[in-house]
Amino acid sequence: MNKDYNKQLNEWLTKVLGTTPRKLSVYVEALTHRSYANEHNQNYSYQRLEYLGDSVLSFLTAEYLYNKFPDKHEGELTVLRKRLVCSNTESAIAKQLGLQNYILLGVGAAKSTGLDKILEDCFESLLGAIYLDLGINPIKKLLTNTLFKFDNEQIMNSALDYKTLVQEALMKHNTRNAMYHTKQLGANSFEAILKVDGIIYGTGTGQNKKIAEKAAAKEAYSKLVKEGK
Repeated sequence: MNKDYNKQLNEWLTKVLGTTPRKLSVYVEALTHRSYANEHNQNYSYQRLEYLGDSVLSFLTAEYLYNKFPDKHEGELTVLRKRLVCSNTESAIAKQLGLQNYILLGVGAAKSTGLDKILEDCFESLLGAIYLDLGINPIKKLLTNTLFKFDNEQIMNSALDYKTLVQEALMKHNTRNAMYHTKQLGANSFEAILKVDGIIYGTGTGQNKKIAEKAAAKEAYSKLVKEGK
């Protein structure tokens, strides 16, 4: 690391954040891999800031989904958050930002094939550094321009596996007796009925059995939530 690195890092952060960072050292820490720290006898790496950034990321994503989907229950929101905040999206954003150009890696780590995991970790540690240096608003702006753009109908709808949500809800209450009864109504039309302990909890229709059962599970999940399950 040298003065040229600090200058380039400062210029990159100013471009990414839209403002000049106040304390550059916290960003250097956020981008220092432990392999580099070991090789250069430094007593810090990005791990503590990763912990902080992960919590900030989780909170802001929860807030975003809570405001966007007022009709969804906590179980659905949790699934959506897991889908939105994942290794694929975080490493993709890191590459989009050019984060890989500023991570300080040791010789061995630089030759490894686990770059995506390092990018994911450093994205979170970067958020932790931004929070300590500039507060939460610049992070909201950054996530709005990056992570939250991954929130599209195709991705988010595929994230909600209502059959799994129903199963998990029933298991929590020691109820496992859930049965799907599916019948064909026409050439491309099926109806599914989901019974829990012999009581109808949901019905659904679709072009095939799978779609019909998913529709029935969605209706059943809403009913289970209303019952406090």
